[in-house]
Amino acid sequence: MKKILMLLTLLPLLANAQVANDGFNFGSLTGVLVGIGVVLLIFLVLRQLVLWCWKIDKIVAYQERNIITLQSVYNTQKEILKQAKEQTELLRKIRDKIEVKTD
Repeated sequence: MKKILMLLTLLPLLANAQVANDGFNFGSLTGVLVGIGVVLLIFLVLRQLVLWCWKIDKIVAYQERNIITLQSVYNTQKEILKQAKEQTELLRKIRDKIEVKTD
């Protein structure tokens, strides 16, 4: 938030510097570079403002935390399924031995 406020305070200084310079020419390379820099700066400020306003950064953090939690749940279920298959196979072997003895 401090970055946004700092950039917002610098915008009027940039605007005044451009207005005060009578020789400012958009056709020159310097003018194009300054123009691109100002547009980029405005874009970054507005982007940060939108992210802050809509709490997108917090939403992304919560989603990342949920992904980690869901991955651990998935791994646990996978391990339980593996153990269940091993137990099922063991019970089959026991059943087969019992059937062989009774025949």
